[in-house]
Amino acid sequence: MTQDPDDTLKRKTFELLYKMTKSSNVEVIVDRMIDYMISINDNHYKTEIASRCVELAEQFAPSNHWFIQVHIILCLPKIDCLFEIFVSI
Repeated sequence: MTQDPDDTLKRKTFELLYKMTKSSNVEVIVDRMIDYMISINDNHYKTEIASRCVELAEQFAPSNHWFIQVHIILCLPKIDCLFEIFVSI
């Protein structure tokens, strides 16, 4: 199975952005990574993006509030999933 060239380009772009991140641009880059993560269906790649977001938040967080906000946003889909499982029991 081959990847769509557009997907490959997006992955390479996000890899480059990850490597270029610093404290002055971390908020914009992590926001874009989260937006992209939400829009894709590949769970393995979603996990990889989430891990990168956590790494960047740990390394460059401009504030504790932003750091916690990123973690909450990354956990929300998992919480929704757990809630659906709990309700169905």
